Amino acid sequence: MYCQPSGLRVLWDEFFPHLVEDYPSISTISNNEILTYKLLKDLHHLLRPLRKTISDYNELPNLLESVENIDELSEIMEEYFAVPVPTEDTDSIGKLNVNQRRTYDTVMNAITLKNGGAFFVDGPGGIGKSYLYRAILATVKRRDEIVIPTSTFGIAATLLHQGRTSHSTFQLPIKLDSSSSCTFTKS
Repeated sequence: MYCQPSGLRVLWDEFFPHLVEDYPSISTISNNEILTYKLLKDLHHLLRPLRKTISDYNELPNLLESVENIDELSEIMEEYFAVPVPTEDTDSIGKLNVNQRRTYDTVMNAITLKNGGAFFVDGPGGIGKSYLYRAILATVKRRDEIVIPTSTFGIAATLLHQGRTSHSTFQLPIKLDSSSSCTFTKS
């Protein structure tokens, strides 16, 4: 605290696993980035009363400006990774019919190439739209990517693994007017 220790990065690397062991683990995938920022945030709060900052110790990782969003992000990730993908959803990928497989490949190609896109799947009830959605969601989640399944209606949301309505997920107001906005943050 009152000196400039040498080899700070070596100390950080050696003791990092011990410093973060009390933070809840959010998944089996590597979550060092979130753990690093949680630790840096706590260190920042400890240093502030002593009129010091993380940047005073230039060998430590940087504390991002968006660190206030880390708690929000880790809550989302804890919820996301706490529930495993149902086996029947992963198994459904190999059982898609020709039309479902074409749509699945189109959507997955856009995701893999990071092209983005908006896709509209339409058809009468019972033709396998939810089955297709569950296969896509299972694939994306199995790749340790984040997907937020939403639906306009509550009944449709219950058909999706961890599905919710768009209104609750994005905190959309029920009555919309010209000044309405959602409170869903960028993170």
